[in-house]
Amino acid sequence: MIVKSGTGVGVLMEEPHREPLLYLQTADLVMEEIRNRKLRPHDPVPSDGELAKEFFK
Repeated sequence: MIVKSGTGVGVLMEEPHREPLLYLQTADLVMEEIRNRKLRPHDPVPSDGELAKEFFK
């Protein structure tokens, strides 16, 4: 794709496909736990280690 800018014309390079950042993956998984009612209000918040063991085996 060619992009015109104020200083001239450049080529826009597409970035290679990347997985979402780990903290975003973790947040999505925790939200899914909440939606599925596996994590309820007033439950203790899982630690980083607990999350890693549960979701990233």
